[in-house]
Amino acid sequence: MMFLQGIFSIAVVSFSAALACAGTMTDPRDGHVYETVQIGNQTWMAQNLNFDVNDSYCYNHSDASCGELGPLYSMIAARNDVCPEGWILPSEEDVLSMLKNVKDFRAEFKPLAGGFRTPGDDYYNIGVSGYFWTSTKLKKGKGKYFYWEASKNTVKWLAGDEFSAMSVRCLKKDGAAAKTGAFVDPRDKKSYKTIEIAGKTWLAENLSYRTEESICYEDKATNCEKHGQLYNLKDAKQVCPAGWHLPMSGEFGDMFSGLVKSKTRRHCFFGESSGNCSDDAYTDFLYWEKISSKLEKSGFSTKQLGYKKFYSMEGGEENRFKKGLVFWTAPESDMDEAEYIEFSANGTAEAVNGLGPFGCQGSCGTNFYSVRCVKDN
Repeated sequence: MMFLQGIFSIAVVSFSAALACAGTMTDPRDGHVYETVQIGNQTWMAQNLNFDVNDSYCYNHSDASCGELGPLYSMIAARNDVCPEGWILPSEEDVLSMLKNVKDFRAEFKPLAGGFRTPGDDYYNIGVSGYFWTSTKLKKGKGKYFYWEASKNTVKWLAGDEFSAMSVRCLKKDGAAAKTGAFVDPRDKKSYKTIEIAGKTWLAENLSYRTEESICYEDKATNCEKHGQLYNLKDAKQVCPAGWHLPMSGEFGDMFSGLVKSKTRRHCFFGESSGNCSDDAYTDFLYWEKISSKLEKSGFSTKQLGYKKFYSMEGGEENRFKKGLVFWTAPESDMDEAEYIEFSANGTAEAVNGLGPFGCQGSCGTNFYSVRCVKDN
């Protein structure tokens, strides 16, 4: 298959069982009516999306194929809010959650063998396989997708080029509804609330395992009891208990996208004339405020107290405590040092304005931030 490269595969076993509840939804943009299906706590479209946008293609340029199977979308088009309001392009974790709960994949999900389009405008495998984008990003312009082989009724996972075109199945935004639980750290017997969002299990509270170099906010032990320990980068990379790990920024991103559908808006920090402008959704403060609210409502606590940050100042250097909540993230590669996700306090601990991810370089490794572990797959 020329540009396709396999990563791993998951066989989906079909068997006779009571099927999930079916329904319909109407796309307000064009009035198109789609069948829907409830699988576990998720609501999926049971038909391929059929909404015309830039970089969407009918198989072999045939309008008839679009009518039956829906267009094939480039990765960029699929991620550009192509789903109707209230629906999202599912993440890899969303799909894995669906596969765990589906009883008869062919009968419930109703996959269609719509084939795919290569970046060179060649088309393959209509009637043989269906290819479906996810929102999960990979490096070097690739994205995660799954494909269904009709003859075997199996699902496999691959990496696709961003200019390839495949089908889209939309997931209702609340399909990643959080599941709560508990975890006891065997090292010190501390108990933590947990939460499952978009197919992954997270600590819903800051880690509070004491290390030789961890500290408490304002050096007060009561703050550690309420808000967890603060860790430097060295400790953060290795402090999570066995079976858990320090999340990469992309794992935070997948969780966020499972809660809030991001919209790219132009934001200028000091006015349009300053030139300090960005169209990145991560600079959209309204988006981050929604993330904060959704996290808190789901049970993933953003009740924060503070952190300790290194400052280089004229006449000296100092580590200073500040209010807010900052999470360490793991390096994306051996070449990276780290990133961190910052939620800053606006006056009080309850008024949270998220600021998003930042690169960590140089003296940043000596800062002390919170750690929120995620369970290994």
